[in-house]
Amino acid sequence: MSFHIFTDGFDQSIDQVTMRGSYDSAESASVDVRMDWGYASFSEQSETLHFDDTANSFDRTVTVGRDRVMKFRAVGNDGTGERFGSTIFLKTFCAGSSFSTPASSAVTQISATVSCDINPSTVESGSTVIVEYRVSGEVPLQETSVIATLAPGAGTTTCSTTLLGLTPGLTYEYRFRLDRDTSNDPQSWSAFATFAAVGGAVTAVTNPASSIGSAGATLNGTVNAGGQANITYKFEYGLTTAYGSSTPAVAITGAQDEAVAANISGLTLSTTYHFRVVGLTGATPTNGADATFVTLATPAATSAEDEDVIFHAYAQYGVSTVIYFTLKEPSATNSDRFITAAAPFVAGDVKISKDGGALANVTNLPVQVASAQYSWTPTAAEMQCIKAQIFLIDQNGPVWRDAIIRIETTLALGNLLVVNPNGNGATISSSGGNGNGIHATGNGTGSGWLGTAGGTGAICNFFDTLEGAEPTGAIGNSASFKQILQYLKRRFFNRHEQTSALQTMKKDDSTTNLQTAVSSDDGTTQTIQKYI
Repeated sequence: MSFHIFTDGFDQSIDQVTMRGSYDSAESASVDVRMDWGYASFSEQSETLHFDDTANSFDRTVTVGRDRVMKFRAVGNDGTGERFGSTIFLKTFCAGSSFSTPASSAVTQISATVSCDINPSTVESGSTVIVEYRVSGEVPLQETSVIATLAPGAGTTTCSTTLLGLTPGLTYEYRFRLDRDTSNDPQSWSAFATFAAVGGAVTAVTNPASSIGSAGATLNGTVNAGGQANITYKFEYGLTTAYGSSTPAVAITGAQDEAVAANISGLTLSTTYHFRVVGLTGATPTNGADATFVTLATPAATSAEDEDVIFHAYAQYGVSTVIYFTLKEPSATNSDRFITAAAPFVAGDVKISKDGGALANVTNLPVQVASAQYSWTPTAAEMQCIKAQIFLIDQNGPVWRDAIIRIETTLALGNLLVVNPNGNGATISSSGGNGNGIHATGNGTGSGWLGTAGGTGAICNFFDTLEGAEPTGAIGNSASFKQILQYLKRRFFNRHEQTSALQTMKKDDSTTNLQTAVSSDDGTTQTIQKYI
């Protein structure tokens, strides 16, 4: 057989299919061709085309029904009988589906019913419906399982389902999706619609305070706005559960637990404070449980700030001395900037601890003496100690960073030792003089101790006292003398300048060289020579 006919393929659009074929004939140049087509059978035929070529291609376009399974084949006759190409099956295009505007109903805190009228516009194809949804503004979409199965040829159908597991107070957006078994537009969607889940209850949980200092702390809590609008929170605090003070209200949104915090200052040392977090729906409060914390007994500088907030000074024992210092702005403001405006010191801002004793308010408050410089003048009584710590606490701040002034006191050597014969000394008098503390030899009057016989007012030996023996029955200012000895042992005899000063003592022909060993702070033993 020298004649061949081929069914090559097709193109289609809504309502139309173009069928393509070709042939070749080696023996005949006169050929008739057509297309047979139909749905269940080849019930239709296209018009016949005549060609006087041994080979050629052709196509025929026909109007077809929508969403139908169709078949067609090429047919040719070269005068020796009809020949048939292969049969091709296809599904014709379907009309577009249609959706009503989606609607929501029965919305609760955790669920909502959504519905939509859908027309799949199918004839022979089936279809299914699902719902896609998400929290407004989020990217990923969740989807339900199939909520409806529409049979071929189904008309407009109301499809609905209930969305579960919603978060109270959040706004959701959703749409319906139609999946069809068609050759075109197998998926189509409705427009997006929204609904807001009913808001949940506001919750407030008080958490332990942190960063507790001598004058401030950080209050912590957890608040859930329940998805409601116009929710705020604040902290209440005070010396009792009546509180009395509160932080500014801060807005909070969403339906998840949120950690919240607020810094407070102006607190009192070593004091128990009550606090709680409060969620506010308008003016209606949701109160967290009461909690407490205790402020520190002394201001504590962090290691990163020690050099900025601790000052060292020296003063004469029992003498009012002006102390100068600077103040810096709080760390949260600018930790490297000095305060130039006058700091508003009030009673209770400055406290003193003498030799590790209890804190007490100072008599005089600091004053500004220059743009960034302040002075503080202690009383003589406040300097009657070996070491003093001054705490500058901004109770009503934050204006300045809390600071510490550490003061060490000293005795004046000129009053401690008078070395010329026949002189009068505040502490030690040489031969023939009058001494307020120690009378070294006879013929003088001593108010405390006498080193040798011949004077008045002496009970114990000077050397015994230096060696640590407890004086008994001494008359005069014995308490002051004990303090003098403490200074001798702890302060002066381990300082090179005191060694130099002691070497200036004079002696005459009648004096005797006396030596005594005194332990210094660093554990070494030094010899003190006194010529009397």
